[in-house]
Amino acid sequence: MRAARKAARNSSRSKPPFLSGRDGQPMRFGRENRVRLRRDFDSARKNSAKVDKSAFVFYVRKSPAGVSRLGIVTGKRIGCAVERNKVRRIFRAIFRELAPGFPEPLDVLVYSRKSAVGAKYSEILSDFADAAEVGYKRYLKLAARESEEGKK
Repeated sequence: MRAARKAARNSSRSKPPFLSGRDGQPMRFGRENRVRLRRDFDSARKNSAKVDKSAFVFYVRKSPAGVSRLGIVTGKRIGCAVERNKVRRIFRAIFRELAPGFPEPLDVLVYSRKSAVGAKYSEILSDFADAAEVGYKRYLKLAARESEEGKK
């Protein structure tokens, strides 16, 4: 009897579903999906399109790594460690949800602002999706302009 209750309890505590990533693999936030090195942050920031939102600043560019990656910056002015970690968890969850829908692998940098702490998940999700779309279009224009300048 105890074993049956324990099994039922454990089956109801399933992990949150991850959306499929590229090649049918589950979308996780592993090491390959993170922008980790300083030089990657600097390069992504210099060669990317910027989108300003109330809760964050969003930079996007084509990923040289071949997979979509996310870099999150939350400074101490955001709040205490609990609030900063909550904001990071929200951005990671949104990235896992939206990254499989990107037209190509992208590097995304998110610099969070204080207003992200009190914002609702749905607001951040819609802003993130909008920023990804607008940022990708801006990046394509920027890349086309740079390639034209390189031909001259």
